[in-house]
Amino acid sequence: MAIGAVIVVGFLNFDPANLGDFVVDPKPSSAPPDTIIDFVLGTSTTFGWVGVFAAAPAIAFAYIGFDIVATAAEEAADAPRTIPQGMIRSLVVATLIYIGVALVMVGMVPHTAISVDAPLPSGFRQAGAGWMVHVVNVGAVLGLTTVILVLIVGQTRVLFSMARDGLLPRRLAGLSRYRSPARITALIGLIAIGLALFAPLPALEELVVMGTLCAFLAVSAGVLVIRRSRPDLSGDFRAPLHPWVPILSLLAILWLMVNLKVATWVSFAVWMAFGLVVYLLYGRRHSLLATPRAATGRGRHRR
Repeated sequence: MAIGAVIVVGFLNFDPANLGDFVVDPKPSSAPPDTIIDFVLGTSTTFGWVGVFAAAPAIAFAYIGFDIVATAAEEAADAPRTIPQGMIRSLVVATLIYIGVALVMVGMVPHTAISVDAPLPSGFRQAGAGWMVHVVNVGAVLGLTTVILVLIVGQTRVLFSMARDGLLPRRLAGLSRYRSPARITALIGLIAIGLALFAPLPALEELVVMGTLCAFLAVSAGVLVIRRSRPDLSGDFRAPLHPWVPILSLLAILWLMVNLKVATWVSFAVWMAFGLVVYLLYGRRHSLLATPRAATGRGRHRR
């Protein structure tokens, strides 16, 4: 409802004269290079097409959550058909909504007058609809709450599957009397509360984007690999326009990743190293998906 109110009220205050050239000429930035692409180019720029694409990783944060649908595939009926349909349809609807909000936003006031710190509230104030600021704030709180809950649900399913396989302690895969993964849900909830209280949110946001882009990168590469190594699966999960869609996806994701800060790359590398250590010290030994050779070796050791 809040998004609908933003679009309707914004349209009522829409002025076509405010629509103009949104791609401002690029300008050298006085800030030191802080992204991978900045270090590659040897300089930092703002505005222009480079600036547009450099800002794209921040927009990618808005699309986090659609992949959560895939984590519920085990609980879905006719997953090969319903999961892709659910993801694609939700992406289309959300993209249209985002375009609608952006269009009325820059139609209410000139884009040069919009505050980058609070674009929607500043736009409505300048358009004479200051009361909409409260609608935006309430909608933002409710929207973020639902996003967090959805992400927690997806994360619990991922960790539940890992614990059931043995990559994590199997006690975490325990179910409550309602047949839900209560233990792992409580653990993820406590971690989320701790991050909300103590983690710097801007850095955490970029780290979340980095992790999500890395997951998308792995999925795109996985489609290419599986189509060659397991052609028998092509009847269950179709990949239209293969291999061009996965290849273009890989290139687009890599571009988004190189526009993230070097500090984010370092933090992500540390986190990945931690995960690798956990896998090598625990998960590799206890996984039920161990290779037959490794499983045979463990059997001889027990005897």
